[in-house]
Amino acid sequence: LVIYNTPDNKAFIKGDLYDLSTKKLLSKQHALDSLKYASQDFRNAVLGVKSQPAHNNKTNVGYMNLKWSGKAIPEALQMIDGLVGAKEGAGLPQDTLYIFYDPNCTWCHATYENTRAYIKAGYTIKWLPTFASGKTASSLSLNAYAVQNPKKLSEVFNRSKVALAAVPTEKQIADIDHNLQFLFAYHNKVIPDTKPSVPFGIFLDKTNGKVTHIQGLSEKPILELLYGEQK
Repeated sequence: LVIYNTPDNKAFIKGDLYDLSTKKLLSKQHALDSLKYASQDFRNAVLGVKSQPAHNNKTNVGYMNLKWSGKAIPEALQMIDGLVGAKEGAGLPQDTLYIFYDPNCTWCHATYENTRAYIKAGYTIKWLPTFASGKTASSLSLNAYAVQNPKKLSEVFNRSKVALAAVPTEKQIADIDHNLQFLFAYHNKVIPDTKPSVPFGIFLDKTNGKVTHIQGLSEKPILELLYGEQK
């Protein structure tokens, strides 16, 4: 619970906080920032993270910076790695963050922009396109372009004329449909009480060798859980 105090410190106020000059909602970011003061269990519950190593909270190294000593890649991770998508970086599956997205999703665009620094730093992300918001003319073209030109993902998120003119094949549509089916299946199996939404991240928890998920990827505190605090 995030509360605000009046200038005279005589009252507390709870609720949404807006910046009237920009009309932006500020309370959501304050709530996310406040998680650094929360217990580990509470933080995991809010962020949708199933587990987090105790030492990660002390060192702030980030999940993706942990070392994995396992010998075989979990079958579930192999399945996700085999889904059609656009991969940035050359990391192995155990070092890759898999993000299900929709090209017409505002939060997916924000996630893409906020991950640019991590890609430049050498991390690996595989973007898995879906028709989460429906098969519109733009989503068909943008998703097809991402599959056809995985090294030009920026064209998709910038909604370039070239990307918007792409024509998908029947197989590409089927493959992208399969991504969404996988996302629904994951929710039904792992978090049945929630509705699938994008962006939705999946990665290998190297502390136990199990596949786990994370949401809210458009927010800085969430990305810091994965990659550590930026200096």
